[in-house]
Amino acid sequence: MKIITIFFVMIFLTMNAQAQTPSPLQPSVKNVMCGDSATVKNFLKSYGEDDFELIGIQAVNDNFHIALGIARNHKTGTFSIIETTTTNKTCIVGVGKFEKYKKQEGRL
Repeated sequence: MKIITIFFVMIFLTMNAQAQTPSPLQPSVKNVMCGDSATVKNFLKSYGEDDFELIGIQAVNDNFHIALGIARNHKTGTFSIIETTTTNKTCIVGVGKFEKYKKQEGRL
């Protein structure tokens, strides 16, 4: 009986050690701006980001998909990365400026 108990304790300790092994990736809290799709699209257009391109679609399940896209302003070189769900919710998850525009402005 002692051998069986020791065996189960060893398995438990091994599993517990594996569960505590840190991941190289850590969760992060990031503020994003969200709204219904038309509101977000109009918001981006108000900043001149009116060139929208679909990058890809991820099927979470049969009824829920997430579309990833980019909205660009070719005059200023700014862009926004957006995610849109099948529930008509769109979020701006990233923003930036293309490198070639930074070089033209002498920022690189």
